[in-house]
Amino acid sequence: YRENSKQSFDPGGTRFSHSVGNIDISKSLGSKVGLAFGTEFRTETFEVIEGELSSYDGGGADSFSGNAPENSGKFNRYNFGGYLDLAYDASDKLFFGGAARVENYSDFGNAFVWKLSSRYKIVDDKLVLRASYSTGFRAPTLHQIYTQKAQYSFIPGQGIQVGGLINNVSREARLLGLPSLTPEKSTNITVGIGVKPNNHFSFTLDYYNISVK
Repeated sequence: YRENSKQSFDPGGTRFSHSVGNIDISKSLGSKVGLAFGTEFRTETFEVIEGELSSYDGGGADSFSGNAPENSGKFNRYNFGGYLDLAYDASDKLFFGGAARVENYSDFGNAFVWKLSSRYKIVDDKLVLRASYSTGFRAPTLHQIYTQKAQYSFIPGQGIQVGGLINNVSREARLLGLPSLTPEKSTNITVGIGVKPNNHFSFTLDYYNISVK
């Protein structure tokens, strides 16, 4: 390009979209038991948009090259889930709750998470203890899995060097011995106390312990 080099470029970009549909149903089964259940379907699309030829050809735009064809593409995921939630007032003071959720991811298989919770009124609504234990699941985002970018830098004495980011499913990642991304799984513990000495003042104190793998 030399003296005919462009001074502005279309480097492409990224685009993300998702659609979510839910159905949630709740029902009181008498004065002590509550039931809720539902389902959800989600589809996600992540796209790395190819830049114009001059933005990446031969090093492209100085230091910020556009998205080359080999670094571009459209990537999809969908997941389908369902949950069940039960609430039980064992007495005027003691409450128990339990919930479970099952999901199926098109790229990460099945996931099962659950939660147990309880609340005890020591002095009516003036002094309340509560606690819960639950598990969690988070699949890596499509951005984390598929983002790939070339970056050109000038190194004195060495000329132009190509670096950048390789994505997690690339051949290069396997040659470097990088493992495939796995979902984050967690356990969550909470314990708390609520105090309401009168109608004008209240406070809560809670402890949270979240362990993520």
